[in-house]
Amino acid sequence: MIVTLGENSIKTVEDFAGCVTDDLTGWTERVDGEKKHYDGILESYKLKAEDAEQLIMRARIKAGWVTQEDLDKAAAEAAAAEEAAAGQDAQ
Repeated sequence: MIVTLGENSIKTVEDFAGCVTDDLTGWTERVDGEKKHYDGILESYKLKAEDAEQLIMRARIKAGWVTQEDLDKAAAEAAAAEEAAAGQDAQ
């Protein structure tokens, strides 16, 4: 994997932190009404999107772009919002 990343100009933690999931896993979009698939850098490794997201976030923490506390706070806020929405749906 490391060699593949390097061959695609991802050579530092900051380079990896700047990736998005689709960069690593690939994506599909419609072009002129037809589905077109674009390969991700690590697509041949069958990396799941969730795993790619975790790797990217770890790189962002390591690079100092975010802290674990930032992520924990965002997760708690999202959980609270989901609970509030579920409570409103139940009424």
